[in-house]
Amino acid sequence: MCKKKLPILIFLLSFLSSVNAQVDYDKIPQVTSTYVLENATIYQTADRVIQKGSILIEDGIIKQVGPSVQAPAYAEIIKADSMFVYAAFVDALSHTGVAKSDEKKERPKVKFPGLVSDEMAGITPGTEVRASFSAKDKSISEMQKAGFAVSHVVPRGKMMPGYGSVVLLSSDPDKDVFLKENNSLFAQFTPASGISPATFIGVIAKWKEYYKNAKRKSGQMSKFKTSPAGMPRPKISKAEEALIPVVKKEIPVFFVTPKHKTIARAISLQKDLGFDMVLSDVKQGFHSNKKIKAGNYPVLLSLDLPEDKRKKDNKEDADKEEMNPDSKKEKKMDMDEEKEEMKEEEEEKDPEIEALRMKKEASLDRYLGQAAAFEKDNIPFAFAMINSKSKDAKANILKMVEHGLSEKAALNALTVNAAKALGVDNLVGTVERGKLANLVVTDKSYFDEKSSIRYVFVEGEKIEYEKKEEKKKKKAKDGEIVDIAGTWDYTAVIFGGEETGKTVISGTGDDLKISIFSSDEPNEAEDAYDISREGNSLTFLVDVDTDGGAMTLTMSLDFDPDSYEGTVSLGEMGSFPMTGSRISGPKSKF
Repeated sequence: MCKKKLPILIFLLSFLSSVNAQVDYDKIPQVTSTYVLENATIYQTADRVIQKGSILIEDGIIKQVGPSVQAPAYAEIIKADSMFVYAAFVDALSHTGVAKSDEKKERPKVKFPGLVSDEMAGITPGTEVRASFSAKDKSISEMQKAGFAVSHVVPRGKMMPGYGSVVLLSSDPDKDVFLKENNSLFAQFTPASGISPATFIGVIAKWKEYYKNAKRKSGQMSKFKTSPAGMPRPKISKAEEALIPVVKKEIPVFFVTPKHKTIARAISLQKDLGFDMVLSDVKQGFHSNKKIKAGNYPVLLSLDLPEDKRKKDNKEDADKEEMNPDSKKEKKMDMDEEKEEMKEEEEEKDPEIEALRMKKEASLDRYLGQAAAFEKDNIPFAFAMINSKSKDAKANILKMVEHGLSEKAALNALTVNAAKALGVDNLVGTVERGKLANLVVTDKSYFDEKSSIRYVFVEGEKIEYEKKEEKKKKKAKDGEIVDIAGTWDYTAVIFGGEETGKTVISGTGDDLKISIFSSDEPNEAEDAYDISREGNSLTFLVDVDTDGGAMTLTMSLDFDPDSYEGTVSLGEMGSFPMTGSRISGPKSKF
């Protein structure tokens, strides 16, 4: 809809999630910290369910859970009839609360690229995540909306970014949210830029060098402390000293291993050196199940899944037909003609192209069915959000369930498995007396596609979400001419992605004026021309510029008093559904 954004509109899939409004507790203080959830379906674990049960929360702790509880007079009663309560989700690895650096780092200019400081090389294992964590970062509220109350947060960086910590995702900026500090070392096969280590092999070599130095010097330091007489004081770098807890197996290494090659490299390195390791952000583990099971490695599967265009293409076809009823009649043919056409299409298929398509689909099914394969092979796993979007978490979990993962295994991965991997299962991961009051409450089963999160509790801190009610569209009466002047929003679903914005319509009769404002550039308008109105049907054209040249968009919209439906046509690329709702009346300004 705007000149510079159309290439993104057409060729990139930009998804917007419908999120529920969050109560602002910075402005509205909580009256009490004692709550009773009544008459809910409570999943204490994936195997233990209480029907019509209640939970007493006091001082951030679950004080009682069962068929009934004794509610103090000062408690806030939450009627949770027909709702579902789960342990709030645990993110096993992410950068939640750690903002990306705004600084654009240029390639370092050094005289000897093979001899640089540890910091320049990305070898900073002693960096603590507390130094870069911010309780006010927007990623925390986004994770809360997805049902997460705890994250294993690690610093950003390259080869060895530093120590990770288990953090409560509280909205209170004054609370000390660190549950378990410096409980892991975060590592990646990420080379440095233009300096050593500049390759995967270089990273592995550096790992071995620093680990073996740390092991040797740790022994020297122990001897020096015991009997220093006649011994020179051991010289050890900060990076080597930071690796000593890894050498002593006091903390594990969370290694990012998305592909089967990185999994193989990490396993080989671990076997050579002997440290404890968690395979993290795994995307292609389906090639390595036997190795993972044989080594008994903890696994964190990625919640970043590839897009399944097969279902999307079918939905787009259905949307087109629904928006264009006449197209159904045009496509209709008798059975003999349809069979003949299908026969011709089969004969025209290129065997190589068909084989490539089938190979791609098989690969996609392996990705989407990876979690189910792990469950089948009895390999426990949790989920990592480090390269995933929190708004996509539920949708991607449902994709896994659709491809064979049981709801039980999915819930375990979100809760108790993640808590065990982080060593905090004595505090979180199940709904039990004495544990932190970390809960997520949904209006339907979490695994129902239409369910919404109504409450999230983080150590007893209540975060409430309002359920958006679907507005009933008011239809125009027979013969009623709708006054279309005013401001309307729009959503165009183009190649599976959503383009949104606002449309301002002014004037009457033959003097209509229409201006389109994209959400990407809300201050730049595209003016329509060749505007034609017949009853409540409106058509008009809009010119836009693309990288390939100018393009004319054709809008065909049918209006009701508070909404409209129609299509936007992109020439030979086809027509796509477009809908909108009234924002304001004729006299309001955009």
